[in-house]
Amino acid sequence: MIARILSLLLLVPAATPAATPGGVRMEHRFLWSEANAHVAGAQTREDFAAAAHTYRKLIAAGVRNGPVFYNLGLALMQAERYDEALDVFLRAERYAGSDEELVHNILICLARGREDQSISLPWYRFLLFWHFELSTAVRAAIAAGAFLLCWLALLLRLLQARSAAAQVFAGGLVFLILFGSSTATSLLQEYQSGLHDRTVLPEAEAEQAGEPPPRGPDERSGTG
Repeated sequence: MIARILSLLLLVPAATPAATPGGVRMEHRFLWSEANAHVAGAQTREDFAAAAHTYRKLIAAGVRNGPVFYNLGLALMQAERYDEALDVFLRAERYAGSDEELVHNILICLARGREDQSISLPWYRFLLFWHFELSTAVRAAIAAGAFLLCWLALLLRLLQARSAAAQVFAGGLVFLILFGSSTATSLLQEYQSGLHDRTVLPEAEAEQAGEPPPRGPDERSGTG
């Protein structure tokens, strides 16, 4: 588990909100275009479910970023699979950070999934706004900067600047705790979502590899 979390941490800088999915392999670009074309031409729940399957093939190929999960969430929402769409939108939020459109879609999924049209966001999303509004990559960078500030405070202390050292250390420690714990939480959540992918994506993985779908539990990583 520790190795998995470390691997996620190394992948964090690549999880940026780009206009197209990450990865330079031609088949990734083909799947991205195919999935977007399916969504553009979809008219029924079955059509949107088929488009969602194509996005899952892209995820099975190892592509994970904000746009991929956001578009998958849209396809699942149009297919009226609101619980699945909500989970995927939350993953998009981890990779790219929150915005107005994403929050709007999350509210739709919460309302439709629970048949409650007056649903609102949980209170903790407002209290811990930085955790949801900033991507995991940005929060990890802030935590790393705070860690460096703590070391700077130690250097200032060695230089006999005790007052400045105390202030720098206090500020760095606060940011390290806030953003470090926030980043660790997101990495753990993504690790758990990756485990869930093993049960959701085996058919898409098999189709991507040109093999028949496995009949038993799939032990492959899903991250490529």
